[in-house]
Amino acid sequence: NIFNLVSAIGMKKEKEAYKVLYALLEKGEVPLIILSMIVRQMRLIAKIKTFESKFVDKKSIASSLGVPYFVVEELTRQSKFFKKEDLERAYKECLKCDIALKSGADSSLALEELVKKLCK
Repeated sequence: NIFNLVSAIGMKKEKEAYKVLYALLEKGEVPLIILSMIVRQMRLIAKIKTFESKFVDKKSIASSLGVPYFVVEELTRQSKFFKKEDLERAYKECLKCDIALKSGADSSLALEELVKKLCK
């Protein structure tokens, strides 16, 4: 499912992310929905990094983000794979993918390229 995809990207597991992406596309998942969930994941990871730098406890983070505690734990693990610069680059790559998808580019190719860049 989509959460397996964003989790694989968050852990920078490129092969696993491709496998899940292809399965989602095969099932007819809308590419823009896939992209929106990837953007959401990058945003949550960025917020986790901000909270961590301020030494905010995980229960408060969960409450602030409106997500369950176990999601904060997972995001915290994923945040270790990203520096601030990586997240800035990720947003730019997501924007490029969004423009490509809305311009009629091959959606599979655009999402594959995004996964490749986010997992590096």
